[in-house]
Amino acid sequence: MALEQLSDVVQRCEALPDDSYTSEDHDVFAIAGRTCIEEGNSPQVLSIVLDERNQNVVRSMGWNLLPPLIQVLLKKEEQHLPQCLAIFNHLLEVCEAPQAAAEGSNLSYGG
Repeated sequence: MALEQLSDVVQRCEALPDDSYTSEDHDVFAIAGRTCIEEGNSPQVLSIVLDERNQNVVRSMGWNLLPPLIQVLLKKEEQHLPQCLAIFNHLLEVCEAPQAAAEGSNLSYGG
């Protein structure tokens, strides 16, 4: 059920401009993604996250998957560790920080 919801919201949002995702879209993505990860469907989530067609949605909403990923990574369950680590690394590479997206990506780094 959660995997279908995640796939559905990603497919629906991919057809929309980035700035037209609703708060409901974000909520469904976050809840369904968290449930998939917690239920051990990380290989399917990895497939969705890596799919080139889904990159705009992942870039915009992917940060929502970090908390459940971190929980799985901290448990160090061998069965799900490689896929969760791959999802985690991909999200760190492609996602916009939530505040940066809201503020137009005007980040300044000290250094």
